[in-house]
Amino acid sequence: MVTRHCFPLWRRFIRLPKLIFAAPSRTEAIRRFKEWKAKWQIEAERATRCMEKNLNDCLKFYDFPKDIWKTIRTTNILERSIREVRRRTKPMGGVFTNERSCNRIIYGVPQYLNENWAEKNRNTQNEFTQNY
Repeated sequence: MVTRHCFPLWRRFIRLPKLIFAAPSRTEAIRRFKEWKAKWQIEAERATRCMEKNLNDCLKFYDFPKDIWKTIRTTNILERSIREVRRRTKPMGGVFTNERSCNRIIYGVPQYLNENWAEKNRNTQNEFTQNY
């Protein structure tokens, strides 16, 4: 079966990029990228070219203080919104009484998250400006 062959290969393929972004320094991240590229350049040529082309942008978080690296590197409001909608709709069994109730969840959750994110972002920017 194809999936039995592909899944272990995929897991090995994505393991090293995760280590690239978990490196303690930009220099180490670049070393890890080169190691990953050498290993996967033939089997995943497009992916390695894409990563190499965008590597500097992907490593921009190293320009900031270490205590905020994870926040910069992992914040993705869209993915968070989707997870939150799933979390809130799962107990409902995906059943809505009408279209309006569905829309309230689908649009209301991201709106709520955006408002909270905007407030946290303002506080973080103020704190960042004061400290750095």
